[in-house]
Amino acid sequence: MSYRGMFPTDRREFLKRVGSLGALSVLGPAAVRGSQRTSAPAPGLGAVHWSRYGYNLQNTRFNPNENILGKDNVERLKIKWQFDLDVPIETTPVVIGDLLFLGVPGAVYALNTRTGERKWKYEMASTTAGGQRRAPSMGRGAQYYEGRLYFGDSAAVMHCLDAATGKRIWTQSVQVDTDKTRPVRIHCACAAFDGKIYVGTVGQMNRALCLDADTGAIRWQFWITGHEYPGGGGSIWTSPGVDEQYGNVYFTTGSVKVYKPEGTLYTESVLALDADTGVLKWFYQIRPNDPHDLDFSSHPVLYDAEAPPLKRGAVRQCLVAINKSGVYCMNRFTGEQFWRAQLTQKYHFGGPTVDGIAVAYNKVYVVSNAATQSIGKPPLSVTAALHGYTGDIVWWTYNLDGISQGGIAVANGLLYQGFNDGRVEILDADTGRVLWEYSLPTSRRAGFTVANGTLYCSSGVAGGALDGGRPGMNPPEMVTKFLNADRYSLYAFSPDGQ
Repeated sequence: MSYRGMFPTDRREFLKRVGSLGALSVLGPAAVRGSQRTSAPAPGLGAVHWSRYGYNLQNTRFNPNENILGKDNVERLKIKWQFDLDVPIETTPVVIGDLLFLGVPGAVYALNTRTGERKWKYEMASTTAGGQRRAPSMGRGAQYYEGRLYFGDSAAVMHCLDAATGKRIWTQSVQVDTDKTRPVRIHCACAAFDGKIYVGTVGQMNRALCLDADTGAIRWQFWITGHEYPGGGGSIWTSPGVDEQYGNVYFTTGSVKVYKPEGTLYTESVLALDADTGVLKWFYQIRPNDPHDLDFSSHPVLYDAEAPPLKRGAVRQCLVAINKSGVYCMNRFTGEQFWRAQLTQKYHFGGPTVDGIAVAYNKVYVVSNAATQSIGKPPLSVTAALHGYTGDIVWWTYNLDGISQGGIAVANGLLYQGFNDGRVEILDADTGRVLWEYSLPTSRRAGFTVANGTLYCSSGVAGGALDGGRPGMNPPEMVTKFLNADRYSLYAFSPDGQ
């Protein structure tokens, strides 16, 4: 059961709506194609190859400009260079011209894409938590925008750097009142559009935020769970999406943390907000109460879907996002559901994997996991291509002996995915056939970046992210191997290593 609504701003309206199972939606230009623009040329840095975590503001994780690395030369991939660190790497690189930007706990690096040589390093100030000094870590990845690099960290601080030099331009804390609740943090990659930065928080009292790109000042905020629902959850785990043409910004939220008989507003939802004002246009809530933690763990993806041949000329303006209970596709102007797909059973440690979604070639590519309940038995994982208009399965493949982790990517007819045993696979995006495979020394959670004939992927997951204590998620020997790792690396692969 799902609940959709328009401007449900108070508890009385929410209770009325939940009690009657009613649903309202706003009218939108449903017959108009959305924008699929990408970032402008980089001032003084060169071409924009991969500007943010989701590649573009629509979060497709599809690079349509890649034409060097493809099916004809993927088997010749070899290591071009690797950059070694002693801390985990769980962020997706940004590539602008000859520079690559990478975030790790405590620091951000700019590397030369041809050699892996370090160009500059920016250090984040350590924070004190529980009496211990800790280095904050970047959330998922940075956003390049008009010569600057924007990102949030685990101390709930937003950073703005000069991309060419790494010099700090401003920082802005978005922390909540820690006397009333536990601190929040920024786990998602932000989105930059029209002089504004959009980001969300993870914790107990969560907000969707809009900051001024020049100053860091907060321009508006939308409470997911806050003063009315303290401790309620609704974390924003991943990057918002932006419809540039119609000025909408979209967020997905996590599950409720404190049970309430009447349910909790805006948890486990897709939210459509006005990008200028933060006013809610519509919301789609999977369930108002969820004791099983079946939240949204992926970015919303915006795309225009073309109908199958029997429906010539039809186009749907879609938003698709993955919840741990399935894949949901809806009208991005009204929130009306178009289709839903479920590839593996509902499971709070399984389902569609974190950011395991990409859209290209009128297909929605999804990885879904179903962890087994016995330690030592391999978990189940599948990868599927779904028709973007109908949700029907175009192809489906079983992933052997591992679960997928981190953002997938598509470029030039190839699909990139990785697993908790360190395996990296490249599939034919048309058929699902494996074309190339490589084994990294430790697990991988960061998203792939494919730009200018080079694949960038990292080996390095923090120990807790391995879910070693969860039944069936990882064999004990794998946990031991990765916890004892003393080196983590970013790899650049290219045909023949050139």
